[in-house]
Amino acid sequence: FLNTNQSGAAGFIRELAQFDASGTLQPAFGPQLSQGYQTVSQLAATASGQVMVAGAFRRLNDETNSPLLARINQDGSPDNTFKLTLQPARSSFDESAFYEVEPVPDGRVYAGGSVQLLNGRSSFQFGRFLADGSLDSSFVALAEQKFSSVNSAVWRFVSLADGRFLLWGRLQY
Repeated sequence: FLNTNQSGAAGFIRELAQFDASGTLQPAFGPQLSQGYQTVSQLAATASGQVMVAGAFRRLNDETNSPLLARINQDGSPDNTFKLTLQPARSSFDESAFYEVEPVPDGRVYAGGSVQLLNGRSSFQFGRFLADGSLDSSFVALAEQKFSSVNSAVWRFVSLADGRFLLWGRLQY
């Protein structure tokens, strides 16, 4: 996969591209990010061969199911069974993004970023989502804690062998 946000010689923009094992561009693969500012922060393969896409985007292929975090099939089409339940506040789209994503073999997904929210929360920095995109309420982590600043962000994280996480970012709590 390749993430670009620049015009090519032919004058088109391709945010995500797929190459085969020989390095040949696969033109049929073409998920498109749309509506203004968009970027991809990270791509991560799932155990089922799909790909998690994390970043700052409002739509993927004109689907509004999962702004900022989406799962795509091997052909580039959105997996519409993954619908992010955290809803970014419309006024904060340009300031919200997921920077890191880590799918685990059972279908759950860990994600970190800085997202200004609706749904009774002021912000979201780190948490676990179920395979359908809903927030896993059994995972008591920073997603359930109140930070002292909505400017907090998790830029990168790593899961440790004992189940703990090491987070890097701007963490004010």
